[in-house]
Amino acid sequence: MAVTDRARIRAGTLRHKVTIQAPVTSGTSRTWTTLASGVPASIQPQSGFERPTKSLGAPAETMIEVHVRFLPGISARCRVLVAPEVQGGSQRVLEIDDKMNIREVNRLLVLMCREVTT
Repeated sequence: MAVTDRARIRAGTLRHKVTIQAPVTSGTSRTWTTLASGVPASIQPQSGFERPTKSLGAPAETMIEVHVRFLPGISARCRVLVAPEVQGGSQRVLEIDDKMNIREVNRLLVLMCREVTT
């Protein structure tokens, strides 16, 4: 587990590099702006399930917990981009559902995210 006293995080567990993006809405279009890139993070899958849909494929949804050092400006509207672990792999997009500022001391953020794949 990445958390020692629920307000500190061990540097050795932050083995992923992520980018945090915030939405920018202009009229009917939505684009993303980067808040921080190359952020060390710990990524821990929590659960996964498939939802049946009317289309041929059923999208799979995985709940993922992301631990990062505190960064101001992150909200539940933001998203996390996870760099591929192997060359030629695909980038993962995690939508933030909730965030927790552990003990409210601005040291550790736990982001509850979901990754939807089709």
